[in-house]
This record gives sequence, C-alpha cells and structure tokens, in this order.
Amino acid sequence: MTTQLEGRVVHIHDPGDRSCRPGKIALAVVAGALMLAAGIGGADAANCNLMGGIGFHALKEKQVKFFTRKDTPCTLTFGRVQFAAFSQTVVKRPRGLYGTADKISGAYQPPTGFVGDDYFEILLDYQRLGDPQRYRTLLKITMKVAG
Repeated sequence: MTTQLEGRVVHIHDPGDRSCRPGKIALAVVAGALMLAAGIGGADAANCNLMGGIGFHALKEKQVKFFTRKDTPCTLTFGRVQFAAFSQTVVKRPRGLYGTADKISGAYQPPTGFVGDDYFEILLDYQRLGDPQRYRTLLKITMKVAG
C-alpha cells in the first residue's frame, strides 16, 4: 500500500502481502540508505527528462535517452500502467550512481562535476495486470548530463 506524506510517496507494509519478504525489506533498506547517503531521492530529486518515448512493452531491448543537469539527481519512471509484477536489475553500471527508488522507478546521480553521456543497462522483468505473460526488456539508457 502506498500513501502520500508531506509530498512524498510512502510504502506501508501490509502483513497479508506475501510480496514483501524479509530479504526484499533488507535490500530496500540498504538501497534507501545508499540513496540517502548519495543525496538521491526525496524532494531533492527531480524527474529525469525523457527524450522520446519509453514504450518498452514486449520488446527484447530498447534504447532510451534521458537528460539531467550537472550535479543534479533525478528519478526515472518506467511505466504508468498497472503491473502485477515488476523488477529491475542493473546489468551494466553507470559512471554515476543508480538505485531503485520504488517498484517502477529508479534514481540516478551523476558523478560530481561530470558533464557528458553516461551509459548503463537495466533489465526489466514485468507482467502487466490482467496479462498472464511475463516479459523481459533490456533498457539501454544514455543519460545526457548537461553543464
């Protein structure tokens, strides 16, 4: 369950929800701590600007371009449809920092002072609500960092 608290989305554990296991909770706590230490997330992170569309449904791979400004953390949202299941795995790490912000979002922080293109790959594993098929798409992301 999610709710809004002071403009932030807060995830609340439902004891009947079997998708929230101790291993996932520990991973989320570690990722959240790393993001806070790096200054990613929360009110400080704007949305990364998307160049073109991100439509990736049922594609094996998709190249997408986002952009942000130097020393500016931002979030990437991978979908606005309802997912029955969704996970993301970093396959190729960026020069900057990348972490999971929530179920369908990631957070990116460019290296301090960096201007240029940062490239990374994320494997999305997902199932749309009402669709019995599970899909995997490799997102090849170029993050354009402007000065």
